[in-house]
Amino acid sequence: MLITTGITNQRMPVLVLGSVLTVVLALLVDWLASLAEVLLRPRGLQP
Repeated sequence: MLITTGITNQRMPVLVLGSVLTVVLALLVDWLASLAEVLLRPRGLQP
């Protein structure tokens, strides 16, 4: 929503904030998924 608001109102700080928050959320979800993968992997498949 912040990204579309920034584009619609031509407000660069709002657009950048929305983009940065999106990147942070994507990195957090990726980190949590990799953590879950390590924790849920069967012991026989551990490297």
